[in-house]
Amino acid sequence: MKHGLSRSALHDPALTPEVARLAAAITGARDELLELAIRIAEAEVVLLRARHLRSELIDRALKDPAGELAKLDRYERRALSRRKFAIRRFDRPKLIPLPASMKKM
Repeated sequence: MKHGLSRSALHDPALTPEVARLAAAITGARDELLELAIRIAEAEVVLLRARHLRSELIDRALKDPAGELAKLDRYERRALSRRKFAIRRFDRPKLIPLPASMKKM
């Protein structure tokens, strides 16, 4: 993924210090809880990154309406149209009465 949100924050050298700082703040001097605190800190860092990315995407969309969100909107409209026509084709045989010879099958 472009944004890297699927990767663990612990595997990103730029984020490891932030995870360690948060984990230390969570545990205080209780080292026996450090492993659990690291999990909390890692999840918090990923959450903050995701929220930051969302904010950036919204800002970009406001500055450039024809940008990424507009492309996604066009794709969604196209998919909805295709689904609508596929449903119509799917329902069409139900509207046409079956010949008597086919009803016995």
